[in-house]
Amino acid sequence: MQTAQKGGAPVENRGAFRGLILIQLLAFGSFASMNYYSVFLRGIGFSGEQLGLWGSVVSLIGMVTLPVWGLMADKMGSSKRLYLVAMVAFGCVYCLLPFLGGLYPAAPLPLYATLLLYAAIVQPTHSLQDAWLIPASASSGVPYAKVRAFGSLGFGLLSILYGFITKWGGTAVALYMAPLLVLPLVLFCLRFKADGAQSPRISRQSPAVLLQNRRLLCAFLMTIVLGCYGAFITPFYPFILEHAGVAADRFGWVSGYGALIQVGVLYAFNRWFKNAPLPLVLVTAGLFGVAENALYALASNLPMMFAAATLWGVAMALNVSALPLYVYSLVPGEHVSTAISLNASVVMLFSIIGNFSGGLLLTALGIERYLFCVAGFRLAVTLLFLLSALPLRPAKEPRAG
Repeated sequence: MQTAQKGGAPVENRGAFRGLILIQLLAFGSFASMNYYSVFLRGIGFSGEQLGLWGSVVSLIGMVTLPVWGLMADKMGSSKRLYLVAMVAFGCVYCLLPFLGGLYPAAPLPLYATLLLYAAIVQPTHSLQDAWLIPASASSGVPYAKVRAFGSLGFGLLSILYGFITKWGGTAVALYMAPLLVLPLVLFCLRFKADGAQSPRISRQSPAVLLQNRRLLCAFLMTIVLGCYGAFITPFYPFILEHAGVAADRFGWVSGYGALIQVGVLYAFNRWFKNAPLPLVLVTAGLFGVAENALYALASNLPMMFAAATLWGVAMALNVSALPLYVYSLVPGEHVSTAISLNASVVMLFSIIGNFSGGLLLTALGIERYLFCVAGFRLAVTLLFLLSALPLRPAKEPRAG
């Protein structure tokens, strides 16, 4: 599939754009089931300490395996193939969880083994998708933020739907939806062709060169800020809802609404802020994240949770627009998958600490003071990144291949 050039930049390929839209809708629609991962574990009897401990185990495995996925993708010259393998495994895990949860706690080992498998494949479903679709979008003449907006749309609509259907079917219904969406996704991706797909190439530099890139290492600071949500918030979201006096099955509504907010912000980014310095965009996202955590601490009803979800939607939209592009702009082409996977590994490393310490801190401090502490931490790291990123530079267009 070739894309015409105009003024040195590829002209938007409408057929490729439609294909990318469908991929985003199906992929992030399946990811909406992740909203109910912690809710499901909490529902079968996991305590806050257990959620934190298992979160740390999952993060440790993810941290070790993610660079391996990235290196394999770069060596094979295809992020797409490994992405599809990870998605199939992801669908299988979510298909098994309700059955295995029914065996817990009488027979916990099958559930634990499945959670370990989940740890090895959940993050590659995101990092390998970015490694494949960012260059594919660029070579098709479609800004990645414009494509990614449809991912948020799919995530938001399905999350809201799950908020309704789990009221009568329980969390198992939301979990079973993941494999139902993964199947058509994989079948479509096998037929989808777009420029920007990697081809095998001989690397002239060792991947160790990535660790010598000061700006790339500083970008990992914002990866940590983004990782705060997964490390300190997501595993304990059932407790945040309880603190606000909101039923756990409303999580889908809150998360879905936040995802729909992302859609508007992603389009605004593409229209007005695509040439803004990416570090400045990331700092702005970090500050919205600080406000989000503070509002969680103050929330006492469902409308306040929706207000916090608004801040989360803005923060996440700016992050998913800017952070992959920023990392992508800093690395040699032959190490794209490795760099994006390494970036995700930083999240995993931080999540090990966050999940383990989060459960302990939550018990010791109580939910309100705990959330204010998380907000303070995010603020400190965001300001540190701002200092490290100076002087700010205008955003660069991602490479097409």
